[in-house]
Amino acid sequence: MGTEDGTPVRTIKLLDCLQPLGFGDDAFARLHHARQGSRRETIGRHRAYCQKTMIFEPTGENVRTQQRLALVLARFCEREGPAGNKELFHALADAAFREIPPRSM
Repeated sequence: MGTEDGTPVRTIKLLDCLQPLGFGDDAFARLHHARQGSRRETIGRHRAYCQKTMIFEPTGENVRTQQRLALVLARFCEREGPAGNKELFHALADAAFREIPPRSM
């Protein structure tokens, strides 16, 4: 693991890789831990949070969200899916959420 793993900077870099591929708010909301509640998280709000946060709790939900983002990116690249395929990103986000569930589940 690199020195940025688990940090807000790493999350921003993952989003920077995913968004140009067509990963949007709908897919992000599916993998974010807030999906369990009534709040629908967006990339913009999460990015803003990451930009003002110095560090994530090592065992916290934001690290798990980051792990899900990394998993989505890796699986998208493995499949060589077409950019902009929202259905593929939704499926990958749902799979990542099942594979790395929030701690509260």
